[in-house]
Amino acid sequence: MLLPQLAWTFEGKPLDARMLPLVRAISKQASLQAAVKTLGLSYRSAWNLLGKCELLLGAPLIALQQGRGATLTDLGAALLDADHAAQRAASALASTHAVRLPQSAPTGESPLTLRIRASHDLVLARLREADAARGDLHLDVTFQGSLESLAEYARGEADAGGFHVPRGKAGERHRKAIARWLSPGRDSLVRFIEREQGVILPRGNPMRVRSLQDLARKHLRVINRQRGSGTRLLVDELLRQAAIEPAAIPGYESEEFTHLAVAATVAAGKADAAFGVRAAASQFDLDFLPLCMETYWFVISKRILRREAGLRFLKLLKSASLKAIVAGLPGYSARLCGTVHDVTAATGSSPEAARRSGKPR
Repeated sequence: MLLPQLAWTFEGKPLDARMLPLVRAISKQASLQAAVKTLGLSYRSAWNLLGKCELLLGAPLIALQQGRGATLTDLGAALLDADHAAQRAASALASTHAVRLPQSAPTGESPLTLRIRASHDLVLARLREADAARGDLHLDVTFQGSLESLAEYARGEADAGGFHVPRGKAGERHRKAIARWLSPGRDSLVRFIEREQGVILPRGNPMRVRSLQDLARKHLRVINRQRGSGTRLLVDELLRQAAIEPAAIPGYESEEFTHLAVAATVAAGKADAAFGVRAAASQFDLDFLPLCMETYWFVISKRILRREAGLRFLKLLKSASLKAIVAGLPGYSARLCGTVHDVTAATGSSPEAARRSGKPR
């Protein structure tokens, strides 16, 4: 059945249809990051959407405050109230003007679905967004911390868990933390991408940051990733190795949930530095201080890897479309992407053992 739908315009220009659901979700969640997770939007898409809407209306619909989440402005609250009233009025008329369609046969098989719980990554986000164009495999991706993702996978709440491990000494604690969730008999590891982690800085690096010590010594405001995320584990470990107390860095307990979210905070001038991948800094034309390279893995059961969904997933990871995505992201590499490994590739007792066991089967 075809139904008429309410749409908002301003001086003849339509308001993006995604705007009201986003404002509504922010009203409920009090967080832009939580709102985009609920709606399945990328943080960058939501940020751009809010910016375009502000340009159209001449005023913002939401206010972002570091450490306090997101709230509606007076305009945002008024629009939400007006939309609620208008939707009630429109629904009363919708059935009167509905158009019934003739019954039709099914148009083909539904795509296979792979449930993935994973640490945030820009390539994986783009693979998820390309679902409609791909058609044969639906990636049901939820972004959260590495450890939370592994825990859900181990409980059987996901078909695959995505996590990342830094190279060398910086990854020692990661390997110990993830080992408890992996079973050599049950699981295989699928190699995803390599990426460069570091400190995201304002364009031109005006504070002349050259090391982690500078963040504390110059009392710079930072925006951090959430506890339990692989990036937070990495930064905690690097600070420990450098004998830097987290409390010495202003804002260290202020958290966001994605690489793009922390980069956007720096770009907006609400933080002097953030921790994330080089590609996120590049998307906002920011400076970047490299800290280490890391490998991103998927843990997936051997049983699922033998099924059609698993086979299609491996094919996707080796595809030209994935390589094209990676080629457009600075600091990324698709070397050995889609190869299958034993769990010891990520949990070796030493960096050398991990590298030796990292040869694909």
